[in-house]
Amino acid sequence: MLKLLLDNNISYRIKKRVADHFPHVMHLTDTGLPASTIDIIIWEWAENNDYIIVSQDDDFKTLSNLRGFPPKVIHLQIGNQSTRFIADFLC
Repeated sequence: MLKLLLDNNISYRIKKRVADHFPHVMHLTDTGLPASTIDIIIWEWAENNDYIIVSQDDDFKTLSNLRGFPPKVIHLQIGNQSTRFIADFLC
């Protein structure tokens, strides 16, 4: 089962919209990590907890190229879109 971790640059409201398809979806704010947490700490949290990072931030793509996986990264390159659009895109 896929476990998704939504980065801080993605609305927490998406969790509710995708929960039927991804019951193990979390937003960064659900992890106990501060919203200002640096990317490498988020990366390590996702790796240690078997989550896939979903982000619009290309820094995670760069980390993936440098470090390999896990964790896997879904890099959304879809511009500034509505919560509904992003949720539909993921499902």
